[in-house]
Amino acid sequence: MGAASRRRRVTQRRRMRVVVRRHVKLRALTTFPAFVGVFDGAVPGAVLPQLEAEALALWAESGGSRSSAKSFWVDARSRPTSALGALATAVVDAHFAGAARAAVRGAEVWVQLRDGSSPATRGLEFHFDKCERSLAERDDWRHPALATATYLTDSGAPLVVFDTTSDGGDDARASPPRGWIVAPRRARHVAFAGDRLHGVPDEIATDSERESDRLSILVNVWTDCKPLGLGPLPAFGGDAADLALDVDRERTRVWLPLERISPDSDTPLFALREHREGDTGLIPTPLWRAYSREAAAALELRYLDA
Repeated sequence: MGAASRRRRVTQRRRMRVVVRRHVKLRALTTFPAFVGVFDGAVPGAVLPQLEAEALALWAESGGSRSSAKSFWVDARSRPTSALGALATAVVDAHFAGAARAAVRGAEVWVQLRDGSSPATRGLEFHFDKCERSLAERDDWRHPALATATYLTDSGAPLVVFDTTSDGGDDARASPPRGWIVAPRRARHVAFAGDRLHGVPDEIATDSERESDRLSILVNVWTDCKPLGLGPLPAFGGDAADLALDVDRERTRVWLPLERISPDSDTPLFALREHREGDTGLIPTPLWRAYSREAAAALELRYLDA
């Protein structure tokens, strides 16, 4: 799988030369760090029940595996016609301002319900968010500017993000420079650069987390294009137009208990089932399981072999 990953990167670099030239000015307005942050209590409590009801309704209508679940479009200048639409607009407003806000085309919205009753549905494989049809029809990788997840439950496997991009790089390092692990918490909002590798590996969840449902709303913000084939987000009858996210950077909760991860560390490290050399790094699984019970369960990993 590592060799295939490298081949993907070489062809991707060739394809991206033209795309980068075309969009370099716009991308300069919307560049984010690899990991933007974890924001607890970001969603107002009063709107959570409405968001949960709409999320479950959308899942029932268009949910499924990562390859089959449908996502929808919210135009950056439209008025929300649902709480989900209001959340999408709030995500844009919270993370983009000025010229960057004016450059936003819109937001892609979908829901994920990870069913704790079945091992087959508890996690989500590692992937890059992208315009699926552009890749399938044109062999063109296009990523959102920003990827976000907003959680409506306190349970389920954690999100894992690696500082790995689809265009790769020319080095042959054994690990990405950094990784992040974030446990779901109700009203928690997580944001990271839209071209990073991420997934939900249930193998590092505790038994209680693994057996519980995990409900999240995913909002990706697009600037250089609208993904092909997306229809408008359904209207649910309640616009929640005054919804605003609290993403005060001073309250970002990211723990750094392990400043460095190295092969000779005293902390036991384990490869994930989907480990790919150069794309993913090792995980301090026992330490994570202990930390995930805490209120501010987020961990940044730094790898010495990068």
